[in-house]
Amino acid sequence: MANLLIRSGPRTAGPYTPEETRAFIDAGSVAPDSLAWTEGLLDWAPLDQVLTLLTGRPASEAAAEFTSLDRRRVVPDGVRGFSWGAFVLGPFWSVGNRVWVGLWALVPGLGQLVSVWLGFHGRELAWQRGRWADVQSFQAAQRKWSVAAAVALPLLVAGLVALALAVRGQGAGESAEARPAEPTRPAAEPRRAPAGEAPAPITERPIRDAPDREAPVAERRALAFPASRDSFERALRDRGPEQVQSIAGRPTAMQREQGVLVYVYREATLNPASGAPDAAALVLFIDERAGVFRYIEETER
Repeated sequence: MANLLIRSGPRTAGPYTPEETRAFIDAGSVAPDSLAWTEGLLDWAPLDQVLTLLTGRPASEAAAEFTSLDRRRVVPDGVRGFSWGAFVLGPFWSVGNRVWVGLWALVPGLGQLVSVWLGFHGRELAWQRGRWADVQSFQAAQRKWSVAAAVALPLLVAGLVALALAVRGQGAGESAEARPAEPTRPAAEPRRAPAGEAPAPITERPIRDAPDREAPVAERRALAFPASRDSFERALRDRGPEQVQSIAGRPTAMQREQGVLVYVYREATLNPASGAPDAAALVLFIDERAGVFRYIEETER
């Protein structure tokens, strides 16, 4: 009884008996891995498996055995291999090949692992899930997916690079906005002593010499010494430490006490009463600005 159909590409031939089919295989006109079907089967299967099931058994018994899941998982040669389509286009490839487990690639954090797993096992899953006429048609379909992956991969890499640059630029902008503003100087001016009022006494304590005390006296400065006290104060008031040094030169000594920086200049100013050089002129910096000036008069020698 002829009860076996053979599919070769889009064509279906038969029905043939198992003996006729064996003769076709021995003659080389039919490949053993061609798809075949007989009564009672749920789907097409490789020809050599169907012949094994049919030989010596009724068709009903062969159908009952063939419908088990283990029989459908047999993968012929030429199917296994790495799938670039599944690796690059995981969710799309999964829908196109009815491999629904590949939709796990859409889960954040898990998608990369699923894509790699699909790359190594996707072809086998696609063969088991699809209704392919033969291995050649399966390979042709997977080749199209590989071409699509080759086109999509550079676009995907370019998009990731652009996204990384955008995130980096946004982070740099936020850090610039979060940078604290520089402190502003207080609006109030340091209190000046009225004319004729004696300046507040300065606590007598040794002042550490500056590291460059031995520097030559004839250093570059914009203010000529000895200068009058008024011109000295006008030139240095509200200046920062570096600006004071650029105008009056390096101090003979300096000291910082309780957050107040003091510069000492020897014989830099003239006593308005005696006309003789002061022994020292002290510049006190308030909030890093020259705001208070004190003078030590020449002592008798």
